[in-house]
Amino acid sequence: MQDSNVIEASNTITTSHSNDFNQIGHEVLSSILNNMGYSYDFPKSDLCVVKLDESTNMLIIFYGPDSETKGEANSLKFRSAWGNSKDLSAKAINAFNRKFRFVKAYLDHEGDPILENDILVEGSSPLYIQNAIRKFMELVTTFETFMTLAEDFDVNTHT
Repeated sequence: MQDSNVIEASNTITTSHSNDFNQIGHEVLSSILNNMGYSYDFPKSDLCVVKLDESTNMLIIFYGPDSETKGEANSLKFRSAWGNSKDLSAKAINAFNRKFRFVKAYLDHEGDPILENDILVEGSSPLYIQNAIRKFMELVTTFETFMTLAEDFDVNTHT
């Protein structure tokens, strides 16, 4: 026999998660981005391009069995990239990765810096997705500052 407090807590948890979802589509993501005040475009069903500022975009890439056909995802990848005007070494990128969690930086095959973050959608809510986007955008700003400082600071001689 279950204690009435356990049943009540269980009902509260179920009720409080009524906005949870297992997939996200264009409509929900559009609503989130509109609420955040960002301009964006869906050039493909599995891709959203968000304009962060004059020179930086954030890609939101949809992953899941229906991502390419229906524009629905059960996970999302946030990605920002910068042209090769940034002269960063792999050692500098590794220093950034040692300091920050939930995000990874790397140099692509052309030596351009990339910042990425993956999130699961299952069991999340619009608020969770909004907070994840906001956090990634904060990390983009942090990474841009890091790149500027790393250009002036030789990480090969300093740790």
